Amino acid sequence: TLAPFVTALPVGTPINLNSASPTVLQALGANEANVPPIDPKIPPKNIGSVADFLAGPAFAGRVTQPDGLAVNSQFFLCEVTVLMDTVTRHRYAVIERPSSGNARLIALSDHACLTQSSCL
Repeated sequence: TLAPFVTALPVGTPINLNSASPTVLQALGANEANVPPIDPKIPPKNIGSVADFLAGPAFAGRVTQPDGLAVNSQFFLCEVTVLMDTVTRHRYAVIERPSSGNARLIALSDHACLTQSSCL
């Protein structure tokens, strides 16, 4: 299921290839054998352009449209955890940073998206 990998945002937004998980890349048609696994110990290489990525080994020989793909993001999830004595508090915020203009807060919650029925 793709449910853990899908986010509802107030406007349509392309998938950022630099932060897409292997599962999302495979859903887009990438060859599973050529999608590098995510290793938290190794920083990922930044993809310079959608065309470069689609020409690489993950999509070699496969026809994939570049529409809906990008190498940057306009929406971000900010997670803040505060620990005071024995009390821990979490806050989550969705922030939009458009290509021009100021960043703005889209949503604020005490609950992470995938842990509650209504979330960010």
